[in-house]
Formats: sequence, structure tokens, C-alpha cells
Amino acid sequence: MNKSFLVESLKSGLFSLSKPYLSKINKYRNFYKNDDCYFFGNGVSLKWFEMQHFADKVSFGSSVLPFHNSFHNLDTHFIFLTEPF
Repeated sequence: MNKSFLVESLKSGLFSLSKPYLSKINKYRNFYKNDDCYFFGNGVSLKWFEMQHFADKVSFGSSVLPFHNSFHNLDTHFIFLTEPF
């Protein structure tokens, strides 16, 4: 079996499986289009930030943000959980 055929088949299959979920997520597309927002990643330097300085805008975070000591100071609307496959 050709490697590129296998990769394309896998992509197609994963897209087909995720399509119902993607249609639910699309309702949030452009939801905050005209707003300023903060995005927080998983970097180790996150522990040095004082989150109360970021409370003035909507924030989005990744999986470890809720463990920050001052997470409660943020106006967090979404947390993105990422897991390796």
C-alpha cells in the first residue's frame, strides 16, 4: 500500500469522524471578532505573570491555565485542552 494513499485515507477518515463536532464548534466562529482578547499558552513563564493585569479583556487559555494561582482574576471564556494522539 502506498504511504501517501494511507495518509490521505487517514486524513479523510478523521475528518469524517470529526465533522459533526466541527459543525458545533463553527457557531463560535467570529464570536469575538471585534473584541480584544488575551490568549494564554502552556509556557513555564506563565507562573511569573500577575493575572489581575489581564482581567480587563476576555481571555482564552490552554490546558494548564486553570492551575495558575490567580486564574480566578481572569475573564476566561474558553479553555482549550490539547492531547497528543
